[in-house]
Amino acid sequence: MRSDSHLKISAAGTGIKILKLITGKIFSVFDKDGRKIILPTASIGIRGTAIDAEADPLRLYLCTCYGCVDIQADSNPAVRETGMSKRHNAPRYICASGEKLIVKAQVINHTDDELLMLEALVGRVPVIVGMASMKEVAATE
Repeated sequence: MRSDSHLKISAAGTGIKILKLITGKIFSVFDKDGRKIILPTASIGIRGTAIDAEADPLRLYLCTCYGCVDIQADSNPAVRETGMSKRHNAPRYICASGEKLIVKAQVINHTDDELLMLEALVGRVPVIVGMASMKEVAATE
């Protein structure tokens, strides 16, 4: 969690199943067990994923750093998107209202170095090791 963030955690059995980010920012890695993250403008199903999320009441920034997420806009549950990412290639804004609720975004406020550190804390090497850096990927797009 980043500074000035508020997160509620719900456990089931021996594991955490639901995270609710009320305000602020979270950058985290998750194993393949299913989890749900509830954010101010969307609900996110995650599995084997790294995400960076920044929440405010009007718009959510979500980067699927790698892995798969299922996004559902809260203001219209019919607006859904499944995002697959190998390397920060599916950042999105999820808006509280408007014509388009899920829109493409740019990668902001997080780095591969932070991702490597988070994975090391749980004893893993992320799938991005050995891949081109974010700067090299951006230069080819």
